[in-house]
Amino acid sequence: MSAFLGSLIHKKRSRYVTTSHTRCCVYRLRYVDPFDFRRFSCRRSIYVTAGIAMRFSSVLILPFLLSGTIVPKVAMALTVSSTFDVTATIQKGCVFGTSTASSQPNMGTLNFGTRSATATNVDIASTSGGGSIIATCTPGISAVIELSYGTNGGDSTQRYLKNAAGTRLLAYQLYRDAARTQVWGTGGLALNIASFPATTQTYTVYARYFGGTPLPPAGVYTDNVTVSLTY
Repeated sequence: MSAFLGSLIHKKRSRYVTTSHTRCCVYRLRYVDPFDFRRFSCRRSIYVTAGIAMRFSSVLILPFLLSGTIVPKVAMALTVSSTFDVTATIQKGCVFGTSTASSQPNMGTLNFGTRSATATNVDIASTSGGGSIIATCTPGISAVIELSYGTNGGDSTQRYLKNAAGTRLLAYQLYRDAARTQVWGTGGLALNIASFPATTQTYTVYARYFGGTPLPPAGVYTDNVTVSLTY
């Protein structure tokens, strides 16, 4: 900026400027530092820019230059930044039904149907909503599914259906396999899952009613089995 202003204020001879009240002299200059100001004897000073004489009050020139108004100021936008973490912790778990189930559903009724004769064995298999066990667990976890022996005094040998009067029992059993060789019960008779799959699983319960004589009284015979899923 100093070189720029100095190149503008470059005169080879003295020059006089006459005003209506005062005659002032501009000193002969080869180079003028814009911050090296000279006091003139007159009341007004002449400032030469690009060959044009401009008149300023001497008391205004110095504050004007020192204020930096000659050089445009550019406002710079500044940005600061930081970070934060987002986390979620998923605990292992299992539910009966699908992963979107809002409650633990009743698994329905495993029904041997209506029989007029009970002298022979009757084999049935559960269906979805009819005794099948539907479960969803965290993928990869181990789980154990146990079936209780019912509410009528059953055990690992056989379970029992009881009539409403509570006077007669009918023997039956639940199994993990279609051949009905693996009783599904508790402890060592439970279904062990080493690594639960990533999808909802349906487990079929196989049942056998043991026929025999004498024929039981007519009526509805029931039992209630609790399914436990441990993970």
